[in-house]
Amino acid sequence: MSIRVKTGLTLTFGAIALVLTLALSLLLGYSAGKRVVQERGVAMADLAKQVARRLNNGLESHLNDLSVVASVSTSTGLFLQRAGATRLWLNELQKVYPSYVWIGFVDTSGQVVVSTGQLLEGAGVSDRPWFQAGREAVYFGDVHAAVLLEALLPPRNEPRRFLDIALPVKLATGQNAVLAAYLDWGWAKALAESVVSAVSIHGPVEAVIVDSRGQVLLGPPDLEDTVVDDLVELASESGSNYVLHRWPDNEAYLTGYTDTGGLSALDSLGWQVIVRQNNDFAMKSVDELQSRVLLIGLTLALLFMLLIGWVAGWITKPLEVLTDIAERLRRGDRRISFPERVYYQEGQHLVSSLESLFKELLEHDAELEAANQHLEARVKERTANLQQALDALEASDFRLRTITDNLPVLIAYADAEERYQFNNATFSDWFGVDADELKGRTIKSFIGPENYENSKSYIQRVLAGERVAYERQHTQPDGSERYIGVTYVPNIADGAAGQKTAGNAAGVLGFYILVQDISLAKQVEKSLQFQATHDGLTGALNRRGMEELLDTALARSSRNRRALAAAFIDLDRFKQINDTYGHNAGDLLLKTVVERLQHVIRKTDSVARLAGDEFVVVLEGLSETDDDYEGLARKMSDAIGAPVELENGDSISVTASIGMAITYDAELSPEELIKRADLAMYEAKRTGRNGFHIECQ
Repeated sequence: MSIRVKTGLTLTFGAIALVLTLALSLLLGYSAGKRVVQERGVAMADLAKQVARRLNNGLESHLNDLSVVASVSTSTGLFLQRAGATRLWLNELQKVYPSYVWIGFVDTSGQVVVSTGQLLEGAGVSDRPWFQAGREAVYFGDVHAAVLLEALLPPRNEPRRFLDIALPVKLATGQNAVLAAYLDWGWAKALAESVVSAVSIHGPVEAVIVDSRGQVLLGPPDLEDTVVDDLVELASESGSNYVLHRWPDNEAYLTGYTDTGGLSALDSLGWQVIVRQNNDFAMKSVDELQSRVLLIGLTLALLFMLLIGWVAGWITKPLEVLTDIAERLRRGDRRISFPERVYYQEGQHLVSSLESLFKELLEHDAELEAANQHLEARVKERTANLQQALDALEASDFRLRTITDNLPVLIAYADAEERYQFNNATFSDWFGVDADELKGRTIKSFIGPENYENSKSYIQRVLAGERVAYERQHTQPDGSERYIGVTYVPNIADGAAGQKTAGNAAGVLGFYILVQDISLAKQVEKSLQFQATHDGLTGALNRRGMEELLDTALARSSRNRRALAAAFIDLDRFKQINDTYGHNAGDLLLKTVVERLQHVIRKTDSVARLAGDEFVVVLEGLSETDDDYEGLARKMSDAIGAPVELENGDSISVTASIGMAITYDAELSPEELIKRADLAMYEAKRTGRNGFHIECQ
């Protein structure tokens, strides 16, 4: 069976367009999906790390509270001698930190001596794991229910779950009593929700905490108390901190997790912190992109099929006419009229041949007339072809202009003499200049001598045939600054690479210019770098920033043969200020301490806040004339001890214990130097606080 040429062309090219559309849609979907999984998987892992750190810091903060209570009780014997005063103290601590459901002292026999609200007083708890382990060392117990304590507490819709903290209390007899506390597990849930709710990663995010057995301690209600031990094994096999995993609800989630190594509290419990997001939300943008591409592709394919059908009809119509003429000639019919115009050469030749054959049967004059008509038809044909080419060129230029004018980047083309030949409308948005006015102007005259000098070497490289990309700051005509990413692409004449052409010796006729405004990206990059190395409260260096500084400072000290000193500063009884005046007052005091330290040290020295009320001052380039270390330590101590006025008019002050370690040893590591300064600080505390101790090697 045969088909018409028009039908065959339409079906063939339409099928090709459909296949290409489907292939492009699948390729874009696969590529975008892979990238989204990678980027958002890393984001999930980072968020899990934030939750883990906040949870660990919260546990350590509660432990520090209890350690203070234990240390005071040890030194005064308070809980044995004055049970009423001890109970009042514990009740006040519970009011300040409602996450403590119960706090109590347990004597050496395992009997609760004094507790908050007198709950469980007199009860024997010697068989409890937290009592047995808490007599020897700090103990964090896993999440559990407490039936006995639950019965003594006000009723609640859902049963309470608790987290144990216990630590030894040294008695005068040499035996160890135990200070224990039950933390409401709702505290951890609120903390995790506060972290994930502050972040929006294209949809809702859920935090999950899993114990060492793989059982879910915290998470969505339908997931709690279930076991997901296969998740960590699957993530470990993937070689990354995230994995696309199908959970027990049979839904796929993009799941990020974090290693608790280095987080002492979580590591001792063996917990795993996991953050997940439903894959439907994670991949929503990819599905939308793939659908849009498929819809646009199918629309274009349909339009292409219609266009091919029209073109095929245009091509085959003369052939159908000529076929009819040939058939009529075969039958002897002489009442024939030939097509006046055929717009392609092969058809015209066929018409000419048939027409010549037909005219040979007629008189000679008619044959000459037919030749004249044929000549006129050729002239008309050429004229029409030329007009069609001009119309196509004009339409192509209009489409290119429409596309480039709607892109948020500068797009231009310059010839080999560095004169603009094309500029899109974005030039008007950036510089207030009509793009058409730039045609023929040199790049130097438009961007100015200073900006041109910064770009000259790159322009020379692209005119030599090299594709060039770079970033730099650019001064606008109004004096403002942009950070831009620039790409130059050479326009090399066909077959002229490496040969001299009308453009230049490299065969480059000109080059395309693409410029993007990347100022916001650079600002975000600088902000992230600053946040990674500086303390968010005081603006001083954090631990990471200090370690990076010490690496370079020790190297400089070795090259310059100058001494390097580290002063470890611990504020005495800072917690009492927080408890008395509140955390806002404590934060103001910490920021004031940093400001005063920066005022008394040199510009070449640096201040770092390690954690809480601990600071390190790094003193570089100390010469033999800078050996008044005691005077320097005294200046820092006096600056810290000066009163600080609060917003309510109250005045507070704090003393500090300072340990200074001085070294000339180029082989000393930053960790060893800080350790020596820390030991010197503890020596200063041992001698009575509000002092300093200097150790020089």
